[in-house]
Amino acid sequence: MRKITWLIDQIDLCKELIQRGGISNLRSALLLLDNAAEILMHRMTQDELRFNDLWEKMLAKTRNETDPATFARFCQEVALEVTVPNLLTRQD
Repeated sequence: MRKITWLIDQIDLCKELIQRGGISNLRSALLLLDNAAEILMHRMTQDELRFNDLWEKMLAKTRNETDPATFARFCQEVALEVTVPNLLTRQD
């Protein structure tokens, strides 16, 4: 929650700087908005990577516990786009 509050405060400060006008205030507002966007993208990426790690572990377990044909069929049914090398091959 503290992270969201910080982001809202930063955007609110941007609004104040834009309303004041002047080249220095506008540049500062742009820097703050750019920083806020970068932080949001970083957080979203981190969340996606954590979620991806979970799916990778689940798929690896499924791959190891089922026969290759069944696993391949499963991957096709869910339209799995494999981004991890060797995920479809069993590594005993």
